Amino acid sequence: MSFPGQEYRAPTVKTLRARLWKDLIAVIREPKFVDARSASYPSDDDWVVGIEGKNEAKAYPIKVLAWRHIVNDHLDGRPIAVTYSSLCRSVVVFETGTARGAHVFGVAGLNIAASNLVMYDDETLSLWNQLVGEALWGKLTGVTLVKIPFLILKWREWKTLFPGGRVLSSDLGLQFDYTSYPTAMMMREFAESWEEYERSENLPNPVPGLDRRLHPKTMLLSVSYDDLVKVYPYSECYKVRAVNDNVAGHNLVILFASEKNQTPAAYLRRLDGRELTFRDEDSAIYDEETGSAWNIAGAAFDGRLKGKRLTPIPTTHCLWFGWWATYPDSVVYTASRNESA
Repeated sequence: MSFPGQEYRAPTVKTLRARLWKDLIAVIREPKFVDARSASYPSDDDWVVGIEGKNEAKAYPIKVLAWRHIVNDHLDGRPIAVTYSSLCRSVVVFETGTARGAHVFGVAGLNIAASNLVMYDDETLSLWNQLVGEALWGKLTGVTLVKIPFLILKWREWKTLFPGGRVLSSDLGLQFDYTSYPTAMMMREFAESWEEYERSENLPNPVPGLDRRLHPKTMLLSVSYDDLVKVYPYSECYKVRAVNDNVAGHNLVILFASEKNQTPAAYLRRLDGRELTFRDEDSAIYDEETGSAWNIAGAAFDGRLKGKRLTPIPTTHCLWFGWWATYPDSVVYTASRNESA
């Protein structure tokens, strides 16, 4: 069975209007890794998606993800998929073991309005929406994947935080230039460069009724609890650098101390039975209760709580237009004047 290059509507409540070209992009099914201490790739200024298990930490250069879109891998022995969609810049990491078995994913095509990745699983060829994390057509319709927390950091930052970690090798069997983004292959139709695409208001596909309170290419982090979805634009988070918030009864904090080397990360504020409140001071993050200092990985590295870790929250990162096309009822965080650093 193969997918034709045509538009398709899945017969479900959740609409999947997609252009399907099975395996047009070759995903990674047998990743190789290099120790962070000895790795010559990526460069210090390259962005990586970093994940941490109980026994290991791994990093995936976004320049590799931009070419290959999905890395099928394992973390602490559990099957996972690190997924990326170039046009809407969405990053989601899933645990791919479900009650129906472990799944290996490939690229099926593009969800048109969101310009977002549609995946298929090898076992049943069911179609999955990356931003929803759910099978919307096929034998596995209704099955959902569990999201895994991750960080997006510059390589220099990640390897400092996780010196014993490993990074995805650029020796992956196909001759792509992983030192650059695939502008000519994927983006030239919409912009002359990867950076110009993010600045432009031009969209790959029309998004009828798009909410224009944000620039369509605003990058954001999303948090979901029950039916409540809240998004935190990077630009608003950086005004505060430690966003103390409550979403559906869950007290959380969004940390974002260094725009140069980090993107925002979300954690629960409850630690050892008490709620912490965080603040920024001279581009460093402290909690009000003990004055302990915290890093972007949610670890206290100085003060009374040194060695303690906050519980990370699974999130999705995406451009606004792609996210809104999927979750139009999202609540948008805006930094108040009193919060601003």
